[in-house]
Amino acid sequence: MRFRKEETPQSPRCSPPPREALSEMSSGAPGILSVNKTAESPVSGSGNKRRDSLGSASSCPIFKDVGEIYSRLLDHRPVIQGEIRYFIKEFELQTEKLRAAEAQRIADWEGFMKEQHRLKTMVNEEHTKAMEHLKEQYAALEKDLPKQAL
Repeated sequence: MRFRKEETPQSPRCSPPPREALSEMSSGAPGILSVNKTAESPVSGSGNKRRDSLGSASSCPIFKDVGEIYSRLLDHRPVIQGEIRYFIKEFELQTEKLRAAEAQRIADWEGFMKEQHRLKTMVNEEHTKAMEHLKEQYAALEKDLPKQAL
């Protein structure tokens, strides 16, 4: 499709801003759009160039896109908040695992101590029986000692 110079198509995404928006955007500083829509270049010798109007924020979705790109590139708060939530979730999970492992160790320790008490009782009973058996043997040897001395 060909356009004549005076029929320049408008950008499909942006519509020209109202006159009031242009007057608000102009400050007379170099590089800023003035009311007559010309950019005053800070570089000398480049002359005045005509620029297309930028449009207002409500009438141009490109500003929304730029805002989204800016927030993705430079605004790290959502990322940091996500990392914090992940850290807290992992920390709580690890805490639960540690508590479960500690409860298991306590149960194992109690079982171990019961077994040790049972084994101690068995060893003490065997020791008592062995000591009684030795006493009986020594008593029998003392009886036989006078007979062997002759």
